[in-house]
Amino acid sequence: MDQSTVEVDIEYQAHDIHSNDDNGKYTYTYYEGGAAITVTEYIEPKDFPGYKVCIHKPPNGYTISKIKGAPGNGLPNQVYCSTVSVIYWLGDSNHDKPLAVQLGHNGEYYTTTKEDRKWSKSGYKTPDHILKELDNWVCKNREAHIINFSEKGSQLGQNYSCSGCSGKQIKVTETTYQGCTLYIHEVIKGSVSRFKDSKTNYSGLSNIKEVKSVNAYCKNDSDIFLIYFKPENGHSGVSFENRWYSRCSGDTHWEEENALKGEQPGNNIAKIKGILDDSLTPRVVIDLSIIKETYSPRNNTLQFEVINTEVRGSSFFKCTHKWSGGRPFRLKDVECGGKLLGIKSDGLLSCVCAYYHSGHPTVPLLIELEFDTPKKYEHYKKSLIRQGQWVKFFGHHTTNITEGDLVKSLKALKRIGFPGPPSKTDIIETSLIVTDVLAGGGSLGYGGYKLWLTLAARL
Repeated sequence: MDQSTVEVDIEYQAHDIHSNDDNGKYTYTYYEGGAAITVTEYIEPKDFPGYKVCIHKPPNGYTISKIKGAPGNGLPNQVYCSTVSVIYWLGDSNHDKPLAVQLGHNGEYYTTTKEDRKWSKSGYKTPDHILKELDNWVCKNREAHIINFSEKGSQLGQNYSCSGCSGKQIKVTETTYQGCTLYIHEVIKGSVSRFKDSKTNYSGLSNIKEVKSVNAYCKNDSDIFLIYFKPENGHSGVSFENRWYSRCSGDTHWEEENALKGEQPGNNIAKIKGILDDSLTPRVVIDLSIIKETYSPRNNTLQFEVINTEVRGSSFFKCTHKWSGGRPFRLKDVECGGKLLGIKSDGLLSCVCAYYHSGHPTVPLLIELEFDTPKKYEHYKKSLIRQGQWVKFFGHHTTNITEGDLVKSLKALKRIGFPGPPSKTDIIETSLIVTDVLAGGGSLGYGGYKLWLTLAARL
């Protein structure tokens, strides 16, 4: 059967946008020739910080043959691809001026970065080179420059240029006060486009076209963990009510710092030092979709290792997530399949463990937090009442549950998560578990007592 062809319209403006997940991804749909074109919109994806990428995809069985809405000319009259990706600079107020188009997931790029604004095939095929080409255009045509935190300057000030500048457009001045170092980056002409250092392109700071001065704070020789925006002419728009942003060790994404909200820099050195000290400890999103090997958590460059072990005498296994640096960390959240589960902790953790059944290796049944100091444990399971939510199972306890209680719990959770006809053994085993708990012989506590009553009613 021949595939049908369809046009896509890269100038289509959405009116009904839906958030798909917790990672800045949105979707909407429009129709061309009777076919529903799905657009997935990514705000600052990993490869393009400071930009928006919209991927147009027709239904299965369709191939894109033509692109509508492209300004000027230079794009092929006929194309043959499964997707069209369009890249916009977030500094443009309506995000309606496409700067680059990619034909297919790994296809060629076309850009409008030349003087005549016509589309032309880029000489580059990798995202890092395309990002540099787009940054150069933004610098020259929007006078928006990249702040480089690796530029340290001096007490008298030192100028540097971003990648698209022909001259030195940014001045950085260094000041040290009470153990904190402040670097003031001032754009001499224009404003700020985005932020980077020698190793990382940062996200989370994209709506900054009015900003031309940035205070960057660090402790001794550590990385920059706190910044303050000073908009042009000292006036702050609605977007900059806060002005303060922070991150923790390894983070590539900045977040609003509410502890300093509304405060001006200068008289809050104690708070600043406290935030900088706190930022040295990582705060990460553990990914339970990964059951072996090493990975970097969402929006973070640190390495976490996953140790996979069998639960003795059972068909279950345990995945232990630890920071490869061997030190404690904090938990921003837990994710599985791209969805955040709402499990968080400000306490220092040694590891996060998840338990699975070997027949369903991508679906966690039980999640365990092991705290570093003081040593204690927390366990979480899916709520039987609130769909999609995870709730505490055993609560706080200073010793971990016994292997026998663990296996009994996992068997019961599996029967709820993946129900099937209960065998006589299942019924007898569940009755024994409930009897143990009711008689006070179990180590599950009151939360476990309530769970087993619920399980008994469902099995």
